[in-house]
Amino acid sequence: MGESSTSNWGTPIQYLLATVCRRWRNLVINTPLLWALILISSDTSFDCFKNFERSQPALVDVSFDSFTSSADSNLFAQTSDAIAQHIARVRSLKIRVWASQEIYTIFESWKNLEAPNLESLEISVSSWAFNSPLTFPSPTFSSASSKKSPFWRGGKSLRSLKLDGFSYQEFGPLPSLTSLDLDKLNASPQEFQDILTICPLLAKLVVRQYGGPSHAPQNLDHIREIDASSLRRLAVKIGDDHYYEECPCALPFLSMANLEYLEIINSGAVSDSHFIAISKQWKSLPRLKRLIIRGSSIWETDTSFLSCLPRTTTLEVISFPRVAHDALATILTLSNLNSLIFDLSGTSARCLNAQTFSEVVAKQQIELRCPTIVKLPRSIEIDPTWIDLQATLGDRFSVVKPSEKGSLDDMADYPLLSDGEEDLRDSRHWMLDQDDSVGSDEFREYDDFELYDRDEIEYLHEDDFDEDEEDPFEYNHWED
Repeated sequence: MGESSTSNWGTPIQYLLATVCRRWRNLVINTPLLWALILISSDTSFDCFKNFERSQPALVDVSFDSFTSSADSNLFAQTSDAIAQHIARVRSLKIRVWASQEIYTIFESWKNLEAPNLESLEISVSSWAFNSPLTFPSPTFSSASSKKSPFWRGGKSLRSLKLDGFSYQEFGPLPSLTSLDLDKLNASPQEFQDILTICPLLAKLVVRQYGGPSHAPQNLDHIREIDASSLRRLAVKIGDDHYYEECPCALPFLSMANLEYLEIINSGAVSDSHFIAISKQWKSLPRLKRLIIRGSSIWETDTSFLSCLPRTTTLEVISFPRVAHDALATILTLSNLNSLIFDLSGTSARCLNAQTFSEVVAKQQIELRCPTIVKLPRSIEIDPTWIDLQATLGDRFSVVKPSEKGSLDDMADYPLLSDGEEDLRDSRHWMLDQDDSVGSDEFREYDDFELYDRDEIEYLHEDDFDEDEEDPFEYNHWED
């Protein structure tokens, strides 16, 4: 039900539907799927915990949001107990807490429990800016045989895991995981290979800060190639601590034969030789469809990898530097691309502008080999020079306004490509019986009553469908 689960002034939609008439109230209370989306918040006055009972036996999608540091400790205990009691029915779980330490209070009650239907888990911290989250260890899904105590067992069905405000820490086997989104990862080649081993179906990996090694360089000749053939989508921001000329991180050793989407942000502190070693792996991506690159220092090094990209590739360059004339000429004359995009919608004065673009085109007598798009800021008028370039370069050149976002937009302060994933809450189909002929005579007096007013809704909220009173609508009929 997504955003429609509450009204404009905060009343859950189920409560509003139940106030139409007694027949609707009966239908709402006895339809488990209407209660399957459970939103628990520290600022709500509705008893959302009753949703766990009313949703039985359906699978549930649970979201717990603690907005402030003053959240009642009883709420944490009540939330963890309710989820623990119904953990076998939880399909997706999204938890946001104020401080990173609070997450362990919740997870402690789930030790040794099975979560056989859990497909999606997202854990985030609200106060990350004050909490140094990127160094705080994440909860572990390690198996019972691990040295770490498991918070719960049974990550076998987990398909999507996102940690926002937590760094990566060793997990146990997650055989069904296809999507992993991490704030920070500082993995050696062997540790990176271990991730792919315990997650054999991993198709999407987002790392918002890939840190350099904490130890001195080693002999790179002894590092084996990492088999990452399961990956289809990879988005990485390379941290500013990859300053060794021979950096022993995992990126230069990734073999990604089936990769279709690659998104890279270079912080600028990466040594030239190290980036060249990383980009050499991009010469062997036969199925690549989209390559997104942000980082001015990239264009000051060897760009020979561009000519090795397959013809299926759309190359998108974010905030291309104005001074990189040679790299611009090289890119514009590439004949092996499906299409080319220059995203210049940032406001930096160091970015490529129409005048520089025009000068390079004129000097090199550029003839475009593939469709080329320039995305400009929405807030400014288009420079007439861009219009002149359209006339010069022909139909293969166009200027547009940007509208897309991507996996690393939070880390780059810039909108990149969206990953097009559906929210689980919005992908559910609701099947309700529309035959309302049964019992119409019994509720004739309510049929003539159009709608409860606000006072009636408040009364309904206070009563909250009290199951202790006489139950004329057989609310508890499935418990017999």
